[in-house]
Amino acid sequence: MKNVLIIIISILTFLLFSCVHINKNHDDSIEKVWQWDRYIDSTYCYRRGSDIESDKGGYQFLSDGRLKVRQNLGWCGTPPISYETALGLWNKTSDSTMRLEYPYWGGKIIDDILIVKISSSELQIRSINLQRLK
Repeated sequence: MKNVLIIIISILTFLLFSCVHINKNHDDSIEKVWQWDRYIDSTYCYRRGSDIESDKGGYQFLSDGRLKVRQNLGWCGTPPISYETALGLWNKTSDSTMRLEYPYWGGKIIDDILIVKISSSELQIRSINLQRLK
């Protein structure tokens, strides 16, 4: 009986340390550069990058709550589109929601978003309350 207990404790200890190791290597932080990839079923999909591409939209979430947004420079969405980088703020409102605030060509955007998926290479978000203020 004593040997069975030792084996069970050993297995549980191994599993516990294996899980801790996996979580430490899993990088699902929002604080990265995210480049526009695609739009599917009301979900905006981004891929991780080293810098926001000059001819696409994207976000850079900085650790101090600042936000860089690469966005359309004007109201027209017909190609060729000119882009600009706007500076704003972001903060988590829950484990799965965030608020983004930044200027755009027509005023100010306040966007509450739902994080649908986040991994080390992909971010999927859905706007749940978008306000455009003049």
